[in-house]
Amino acid sequence: MHETKSLFLGMSILTTKSDESIIASNKLIKASLFSSSIHCAYYGCVQLMLHLLRSHFGKTELQIYNEGKTGSKESGFHIWLQNEIFVEFMRLNGTDAAKFNSKIRSLSTARAKADYRNETIIDNEALKAYDMSVDAKRLLVKHFVL
Repeated sequence: MHETKSLFLGMSILTTKSDESIIASNKLIKASLFSSSIHCAYYGCVQLMLHLLRSHFGKTELQIYNEGKTGSKESGFHIWLQNEIFVEFMRLNGTDAAKFNSKIRSLSTARAKADYRNETIIDNEALKAYDMSVDAKRLLVKHFVL
């Protein structure tokens, strides 16, 4: 596990929250709070994706709410959000889009296990989720103007 430094601290409230969530994930791992660390790792990516909807895609809060509500009926808000980012990402770089998609979907699965299942989360699972979140964020930062 490596120390996380801000990728874009200060650009918006959501990017700041995203950075804080990834930093919190790292600190929770160090404190052996593995389930909560996965939760933070995942939401660090969600917060960045929400920022991109506003900054890169130009969506308003109302548009995100309405489109997300419709998308939620079909597959859930988080799947809708992941799909929105993936479609745009594919236009920029298909290889990195596929890498990002794999990481965010794995993180989503790990987060659901950590938050909802009656199962113990071990250190390796938390470390893997943390690393995936850092990698996913780096892919987004590499391709999208923040």
